[in-house]
Amino acid sequence: MLRSGLVTLLTIGLSVPVLAQSNPMTAPIPVTPKPTQDGAGAIPGQPNETEQQQRLQRGGSPADTAARPRTGGAPDTARAASATPSGAIDESHVRDTLAAGTVTLQASTFARTKAQNPHVKQFAAWEEAEQNLLTDVLHGLAEPAATSSTGSREAATAPVISDQGSAMMQRMSQAQPGLAFDRDYVNLQLEKHRELAAIHERFLSSNPRSHEQATIAKLALGHVREHIAQLEDIGRELAGTQQ
Repeated sequence: MLRSGLVTLLTIGLSVPVLAQSNPMTAPIPVTPKPTQDGAGAIPGQPNETEQQQRLQRGGSPADTAARPRTGGAPDTARAASATPSGAIDESHVRDTLAAGTVTLQASTFARTKAQNPHVKQFAAWEEAEQNLLTDVLHGLAEPAATSSTGSREAATAPVISDQGSAMMQRMSQAQPGLAFDRDYVNLQLEKHRELAAIHERFLSSNPRSHEQATIAKLALGHVREHIAQLEDIGRELAGTQQ
């Protein structure tokens, strides 16, 4: 199950940078050529733009015109572009996910060499790989190349590790291998995975504007829930293990 989760996230990681950079708004090609104001090149039988505007000002029907005059408002393409701003990424979701994920990643790096139980050791190896990959995916989503705001976006999504998270990582780094370490690691992972689940659930309930980010959150949430079930099974196994 962990392997399939990793492969799924790898697929997302490869597609997100493309998605993040392949959505520029392009103006549609007009189906009907626009008549000129002086009548040159006007469509036979159709009023020119000056005549169209005069008809509208007199209260005429829009159906009388082949092309509606501009009234000073933003063009439709500009309004469409402003409705989907490039900053639609929820930076707090990226930042919170990376902060919790950093703790699970660092703890797993220690557990990969210190864990004694084979199931704990296997979980640690896959969690380390998956968190490294998810970090790359989120960075690719939040910091697309060729944007003028890459620097500010990078600062805005930089994870802020809480004092509790720092203490957890410090404890894992100093702990000695053994059953106590394995139990401590599993308890830490359960706590941080439940936190990650809450982060993704909160984001998804906020009506996110970025389709790509919502897709990543949905898939990540499914894997987090699977990991919680696996960690609970491992925790029960360790509870029945004698020192």
